[in-house]
Parts: sequence; C-alpha cells; structure tokens
Amino acid sequence: MNWDFSGTTISFLEINKEIASDLDIAVATVKMHRANAFEKMSVHSSIEALHKLNAVKDKDR
Repeated sequence: MNWDFSGTTISFLEINKEIASDLDIAVATVKMHRANAFEKMSVHSSIEALHKLNAVKDKDR
C-alpha cells in the first residue's frame, strides 16, 4: 500500500527512519503519527495495518 503526501510516495512498510528522511521530519514525529494511525485502525503493526487496508480495498471492489 502506498500513500502520496505532497509528491512523496512512501511505502506503508518503510521503516520510520526512511519515512522521516523522505519527508524531512523527525523520526519521533513519524513514530507518533504511525502510533496514532495504528490506534485508529485498531492494529499493532504495519503488517496488520496492511492486511486491514487490503481487506477494505477488496471489499470495495
């Protein structure tokens, strides 16, 4: 799953350090946003979030 933020495409499975570097923000900021997203999705990992997103995508087809 890829998300597009201001022309920067990032993979959902990229590590925090790579995402922070790509977006020119602090790693702590990435961790905070990922934790918030995981909480809202009721998941505990990137893999779990990816599975949940794919399930939603498949349901919409």
